[in-house]
Amino acid sequence: MRILWRLLVGVALLLAVAVLALALLLPRLLASGAVRSRIQAAAEDAVGREVRYGELEVGLLPPSLLALDVSVAGASADAPRLAEVERAALRLALLPLLARTVVVESLTLEHPVLHLVRTKDGFLLPERGSPETPPSAASGEGTPVDIALAGLELRGGTISVEDRSVSPPVTWELHDVGLRAHGDSLDRPVSFDLALELASGGRISAAGSLTLAGVVDVKAELDGVEVSPLQSYLGSGADLAGALSGTVVATGAAADPARLQLDGLLRDGRLRLDDAVLTGPMKVTAEVRQPLSAPTGSFDIDATAAEIRYGDVIAKRPGDAATARGKIVSGSDGNIALDDVVLRIRNFEATARVRLGKRVRIIANAPPFDLDGWGEVIPALSDYRPSGPVRLENLAVTTSPLDIRGAIVLEGVTAVLPERGPVRMTGAILGAGNGFDTQDLRIVAADQVIAVDGSARDLGGDLRYRVDLNTESADANRIVSTFSNKRDFIYGLLTLDGKLQGTAAGARPPLEAMEGRVRIDIDRGRLKGVSLLQLTFDRLGSLGSVATLASQLLGGPDLSRFYEDDFREISGSFDITGGIVRTDDLRIIYRDYTVDLRGTLRMRDLGIDMTGRIALGDDIERALGSGGGASGAANTIPLARVTGTLDQPKVHVTQEVAAAFLSRTTASPKLKRTIDDAVGKEVGDLLEGILGGGSRQRQQ
Repeated sequence: MRILWRLLVGVALLLAVAVLALALLLPRLLASGAVRSRIQAAAEDAVGREVRYGELEVGLLPPSLLALDVSVAGASADAPRLAEVERAALRLALLPLLARTVVVESLTLEHPVLHLVRTKDGFLLPERGSPETPPSAASGEGTPVDIALAGLELRGGTISVEDRSVSPPVTWELHDVGLRAHGDSLDRPVSFDLALELASGGRISAAGSLTLAGVVDVKAELDGVEVSPLQSYLGSGADLAGALSGTVVATGAAADPARLQLDGLLRDGRLRLDDAVLTGPMKVTAEVRQPLSAPTGSFDIDATAAEIRYGDVIAKRPGDAATARGKIVSGSDGNIALDDVVLRIRNFEATARVRLGKRVRIIANAPPFDLDGWGEVIPALSDYRPSGPVRLENLAVTTSPLDIRGAIVLEGVTAVLPERGPVRMTGAILGAGNGFDTQDLRIVAADQVIAVDGSARDLGGDLRYRVDLNTESADANRIVSTFSNKRDFIYGLLTLDGKLQGTAAGARPPLEAMEGRVRIDIDRGRLKGVSLLQLTFDRLGSLGSVATLASQLLGGPDLSRFYEDDFREISGSFDITGGIVRTDDLRIIYRDYTVDLRGTLRMRDLGIDMTGRIALGDDIERALGSGGGASGAANTIPLARVTGTLDQPKVHVTQEVAAAFLSRTTASPKLKRTIDDAVGKEVGDLLEGILGGGSRQRQQ
């Protein structure tokens, strides 16, 4: 027994001396150039890139390795290093070594720096084994050993991921990376928990599993992550910003997950797709069930609290309902597409399909919805307070450049013209490229129907329009009262045929930018309070009193019976340009006389500036004592100017015209005999001399 004890003591002493010798000699051995070269060659064969380190320390009990300033070269001399580690500490389990198994109890990397590059083919990672170095030279010969990873820890790491698979390329900078991982072997999933900060803003914490092949099953919590780097994944014409908080679940290959689920809230968000802009908070739930290279899945977006604008066309205020849900699919062109989309804005709910990419295309159908309150969403409608049902039929809108197809069907939409009256519209508006055409459009104003055939072009630029108007036997007063600021002054049955065109862009008022031609006929009507005959006679000076005297002496009625404002017909053709209406054939036919006018009318205030003539009928001629049946210049009064406004005209007659007309009237033999009998020949001769001579003097 004593001999056995001495033997054990001797063995222990021998082992102690051996360990002491290794502890003293190993640092010198590791520092030698030959050993350093062999270690670096083995490491290069393992990772496929040049490996360098500063110092290497080995511990025996337990077996451990400490490496300082370790670096792995990049893909080329000019490329950033693949990895750098300030301090790498590795500790092995002792007992598994007896079974030729290397179990890494812990691998701790302090302040590691990792630079990764992703292309459309995946991450650019080094390949193991160097063609110039046979495996035996690096790893030695003999039976290979099993390797297992029990624990991994990263402290204060920095990871840079340069994604060249999108344009423009995106670089993700991850700072203060902390990682703890635990696994049984390198060929089995490693469970881990992770925390990091993004240079672009926000923090991410995650937990799950990962394999060396890059397969992940992870759930991540996002806290204020800036999403602007994601805009490159949305294609050209897109802009994205905001802070995203929520949960992300990913399963499958890390570079291209088979399942990606997001449930988050975007604060201070800004999403722009061409002319469409969303600003404000937005809730997003999305799931992609196939790799991102060909995704399928679903999404649900709630932007009720956000503002949504589409150019100057749409302006949804925060608080108005705005939601969208649907399926995510891959388009034939490789871009993301959205199918079975249900879009809701206020009381509008449509089903749609969306194609993203260089050109965004939306195809929508919607059952009837009431436009009441939509003036707050569509600024162009705000002044008209629209209401009534509208529906969409295969309305397709494509951006950059704008292209519109399909139909907007009006099922009795009412609009109130500012400071005028309401109109009701039925028919359809059909998309026609960068504009639209009308189909069976009818405008009902105060129960009067106007047929409209119109079009508009260049909606995104200098809007140009064309409108053909037609109405027959309509109430002139109701239509004029609705479409102008003149009310209750013209009556009759209106027939109108007009062709107008113009532009709604630029600084010019719409009326001044309009041009076209209109034909108007009004039957059996009235110009309230307007008698052009009375206005003309009033301008003839003393003619009014003489004519009245003559008619009384002849025993006829007073001339005022001819001053009625009823007419039989108004007709004329009008050319419109620059807010001015010009006519050469305006004719007003009264029962006892006819007025022909030519000149201009201002659309803004219906101000007139015309010339013309009045042709007197036989009854007026007989009442004036000048007989009847005369024609041509004999029964015509030239009008030098007619000014004022259409409802309050002013007649101007020259002195020569007035004198000639008075002379012709007092020259009647019958009137002369009547005056002589009434006032005496001497007084009659004096009156005739005053009128006739005066007239002749003015004519001279």
